[in-house]
Amino acid sequence: MIVDEPLKSRIERFLRNVGEPYIKVENVSMEQRIYVKEHYIHTIISLPDNVKMRILQFLEDSWNRNRNHGNVRRWGRAARGIAEYLLMPIEMDQVQPDVAADVVVRVSRWYHTNRKCELWKRFIPYVSHVVELAWGDIEQLYDDP
Repeated sequence: MIVDEPLKSRIERFLRNVGEPYIKVENVSMEQRIYVKEHYIHTIISLPDNVKMRILQFLEDSWNRNRNHGNVRRWGRAARGIAEYLLMPIEMDQVQPDVAADVVVRVSRWYHTNRKCELWKRFIPYVSHVVELAWGDIEQLYDDP
């Protein structure tokens, strides 16, 4: 079982609009995957549909308002990952832990990016709203190279 209608339909429409599949980009270790699952994934999949709908609205807005941004495809794949792997499931056995952990670590990276960085500046408010609604805050879960 996944989220109920109309949220399911909206998520599916968003996934079609973004078009490109999620691509894992973070090198998440097994230990980190377990930590992220316990502290972040469980929390977001347990949210009520009305909160997930608000998160999805921020993702939709971010996609629709930034189509002219040079890195909208990278953000779109990240936003799609949030919708598909974190908003759609409602139970832990429906989660793809390796991909979901990658999404959470990626969200952490976007959230903690340098707010003065012009490259990602437009997307920071959207990811901040997602984090606030989903977890309240998120720690830096990635290692800088």
